Amino acid sequence: MTAMSSLANPDTICAIASAPGEGSVGLVRVSGKEAVSLVARLFQGKKGKRLESIPSHQVAVGKLTDPTTGKTLDEVLAVVMRGPHSYTGEDVVELSGHGNPRLLSRVVEVLIREGARLAERGEFTKRAFLNGKIDLTQAESVMDTVRSVTPFGMDMALSQLDGKLGKHLSGIRERMIAILAPIEACIDFPEEEVPEVPRLTLLEQVSSLVKEVREILKGAAAGRILREGMSAVIAGKPNVGKSSLLNALLREGRAIVTEVPGTTRDTISEWADVGGIPVQLIDTAGIRETKDRVEQIGISRSREALAKGDLLLLVLDRSVPLESDDYELLEIAKQKKSVVVLNKMDLEGPLQPRDVEKIYSGPLVSLSVTANQGLNQLEERIVKTVLEEGTPEVELPRLTRLRHQEGLERALSFLSEAEKTLQGNLPLDLVAHDLRGAALAIGEITGECFTEDLLNRIFSEFCVGK
Repeated sequence: MTAMSSLANPDTICAIASAPGEGSVGLVRVSGKEAVSLVARLFQGKKGKRLESIPSHQVAVGKLTDPTTGKTLDEVLAVVMRGPHSYTGEDVVELSGHGNPRLLSRVVEVLIREGARLAERGEFTKRAFLNGKIDLTQAESVMDTVRSVTPFGMDMALSQLDGKLGKHLSGIRERMIAILAPIEACIDFPEEEVPEVPRLTLLEQVSSLVKEVREILKGAAAGRILREGMSAVIAGKPNVGKSSLLNALLREGRAIVTEVPGTTRDTISEWADVGGIPVQLIDTAGIRETKDRVEQIGISRSREALAKGDLLLLVLDRSVPLESDDYELLEIAKQKKSVVVLNKMDLEGPLQPRDVEKIYSGPLVSLSVTANQGLNQLEERIVKTVLEEGTPEVELPRLTRLRHQEGLERALSFLSEAEKTLQGNLPLDLVAHDLRGAALAIGEITGECFTEDLLNRIFSEFCVGK
């Protein structure tokens, strides 16, 4: 594992920190030991105020000029934030000017010419991590906060930005180390006659950790869906209202809807906000027996989408009885995370919810797409189906990234081995080995243990300027 100090970079870095494109305001960020003195060469404050004299975290009005040509670059508001009380932990200067991309680029060009370096992707946040301002889960949540597109995703990103997950996992890791310390003392100093912790006590402590880690992992799938989204395949026979349902959930007429069976010949996919969850809705060709070669290709793609989708929305037509194709799809629904949609509830018909419930015991929603009835209930049912699976017994921070899940799964594997070793009355050396492995796995999640390669992978996802 690499020490933080060996990765710290003494360079002063700069970058445009506002979103690409034109805007009313643009932001240039500078961080490093020479940040204030470097920007001071460009900045001319009102009434001759010098940048070096501005107190930390106060705003100064002035203009930027090119030291070489004397030309004005822009009129700006300058904020000096002196380390360690800044985002990166270093001296930081933020320049808010006009949002013209060319003006912003010209300011950065002059800063680089004066001795700064263009920041790498995520380098400001990376420095914040290396300088101990945030842990690694908080660093990752920075981009999650920027990219979140739904209320659920934003709430989770803000929760992790506050350090909730990292603090909880660090607490678990500290308990592991507390269990490990007396074991290693007994192993390393047998001649000192260090009192051995009773095995029953060790077993209780390790078993408690196993239970807690399992509880956190329960919410991993739902947590990733809230952050990354999920795919929901809308399937059913032709003319049951699949495309109408897609349009209704999208709140727009994306798919062609006619009374002619087999209108949809291929899959159509669009992203929607369904009850606060990003959902990729996939409308599929109606599944039925047909000799039409083109329709057969569409049906084949429908079956492929069914196999890959996270959630199945199986649409049935209330106005007609169940047929062989419906029975086949209901069998598929029983094997997947599914919601059965009984459409056309505004029409009289032979098919009733109890008829479906004899075959399928999962979530069932009755609605009428054309009459705009029951759509809210369907969205609520989709959210509940996604979130109720694996909900922890107690309130715990959700995992939102595969990296976190894999790290905790490694930790759980080590802890489970330690538990078995204690139950089997095997040597404590084996317990110590597994506890060290578990502590390392969690330390890699929080950043208490890391490699340069790990940091490069994480911060390569960031944009320049963040």
